[in-house]
Amino acid sequence: SLMGPHVIIPTEAARRWASCASVVKVMGGTGLGAEHLIGAISPRAITIYRHWWPEDIQANLIYSSDGPERAVADIVAGLGRYVHLVDYVELLNETHQRLEWGLADHLTFVQKTTKLLHARGLKVSGFSLGWGAYEWDDITFLAQNNFGGADAFSIHEYWDVDSSPIPDHNYEMVFAAADAAGVPRPLMFLTEIGRGVFDSPWEGWRAEGVP
Repeated sequence: SLMGPHVIIPTEAARRWASCASVVKVMGGTGLGAEHLIGAISPRAITIYRHWWPEDIQANLIYSSDGPERAVADIVAGLGRYVHLVDYVELLNETHQRLEWGLADHLTFVQKTTKLLHARGLKVSGFSLGWGAYEWDDITFLAQNNFGGADAFSIHEYWDVDSSPIPDHNYEMVFAAADAAGVPRPLMFLTEIGRGVFDSPWEGWRAEGVP
């Protein structure tokens, strides 16, 4: 397995880590300029780009007939001259994650957007599911539909003050669902992982006393 930073704020410390890490996720579209750090990432690293949209825009992209085209336009514009340096584009984040919350529509969006991004030579990491926000039936549905044709699967793993210092291995559910559906296990990216104080997110693991 590989480990590296999830860069939101392009500090000098983030730049130094990104320049030597084996895998780096960069979140652009925020106005903070993190996408400009992509040029500092080692060409040997796996580079993942996520374009940020607020939740209401994510929902609009899913349910609008031109949503996939608009999403691709935003992603390509956000990457700008760095588009050829990115290995994977991560799509929507922690949204429409269960069947009763619109997961089927999310899947359709991923299927359509993946085809458009593939036509531009970009690979896709789909779904970016939040910690504990889904059940076996939801993951089985995605597996039975070959994970929307995406090239990889993103998932988040966290633990808190009431659990042991080992993340729940929810990615194992994805592998088990793939096995049950008879499809290949997807390449897995844990694009958020750690321990934090959820009512004080800027403190994170420091407030927990984790070294």
